[in-house]
Amino acid sequence: MVAVSGKLQICRDRDDDVVLETALLGNAELLVTRDEDLSRVPELAEALAPRGVSILTVRHFLDLLEADGDDRLGAG
Repeated sequence: MVAVSGKLQICRDRDDDVVLETALLGNAELLVTRDEDLSRVPELAEALAPRGVSILTVRHFLDLLEADGDDRLGAG
């Protein structure tokens, strides 16, 4: 649990700013979303990358999980 201030304002949708602030304050490595306001805006990814947070679409995340599973099985 993290306490957000609500002061972060970098996204078009203010509700999404709370999600971004939670990811940053919670030291998340990944933010997996179907929300195109988050996943399709390069400036957001650029702003979060220096803080160690990557934004992925659900499809990209599932592809990474599948590839990781293949690597563990020696198939990749």
